[in-house]
Amino acid sequence: MKSTQKISPLWKALGDVLAQMGGRQMAGNVNVVRYTAGSASELQSGSHILFRFVRKGSCVVKVGKEWTTFHEGDVMVLVPDSTFQMEVGTHGVVCFQLAFLPENWSRLSLDAGQDILVSARNQLIKISEHSAIAGVMQRLMNEHADGKPGSEYMLLMGYAELQLYVNRYLTDNWMAFSSHEAFKKAVAYFRQNYSSEISMSAVASHCGISERYLRKLFSQFTQLSPIDYLNNIRIDRAVDLLRHTDCSVKEVCYRCGFQSPEYFTRVFKMKKGTTPSHLARSGSC
Repeated sequence: MKSTQKISPLWKALGDVLAQMGGRQMAGNVNVVRYTAGSASELQSGSHILFRFVRKGSCVVKVGKEWTTFHEGDVMVLVPDSTFQMEVGTHGVVCFQLAFLPENWSRLSLDAGQDILVSARNQLIKISEHSAIAGVMQRLMNEHADGKPGSEYMLLMGYAELQLYVNRYLTDNWMAFSSHEAFKKAVAYFRQNYSSEISMSAVASHCGISERYLRKLFSQFTQLSPIDYLNNIRIDRAVDLLRHTDCSVKEVCYRCGFQSPEYFTRVFKMKKGTTPSHLARSGSC
């Protein structure tokens, strides 16, 4: 006798996606990767969209001439066909990794950020201080480890939630960034000149806009003021120098564009929760 119980549209949709996968995993290379303190390696995403959630420790990743620092709770996203250099902090780093083939990622896509992840090349995306994305990554890691009955459904819902949050992030940040020339020019100016004294009037003039509009753009795209955005770049660079060179705190201060060691220490402690002197001694924030 056939059951007359109705199937929820949600479960039907999940079942349809699983059926399309034909028994294959939605995400491949699902594992926890560990790197020892001070090690260096090359990262390759291959044909996958690669997510790495930093569980413990820290590392810096180099793309071209630019270094990006990742700390506990940050998520790095590597698009297909990308190669990066990674150096690990003094306490090592532990990451939870997910790798999606573009066609699998697209199965759950709302299209908001798909073009960036699938079509971009040699691109590294840093997602920082985003508790929702970090929370999803943590839950996915726990679900993979537990392997309880029904985990395929829990994982699929987790992947869908991850994609929704990532697409929103890309829409609010990366896609907006790439579509606004004045904002892109300002960000490039900061990254190229962070080690020098920078006035906001000079940045605005370089971008062909007013200081007021410059502040509006950064508030719209980053929820930060221009000087806060610049200080984030400077502090990330300072962390790299303190961890990987023998420079004194004072030397790092001036090399990163700060004009006063006292101001440098105050900003550093506000953003990292510790002082540059402590980081130089301990190697960790």
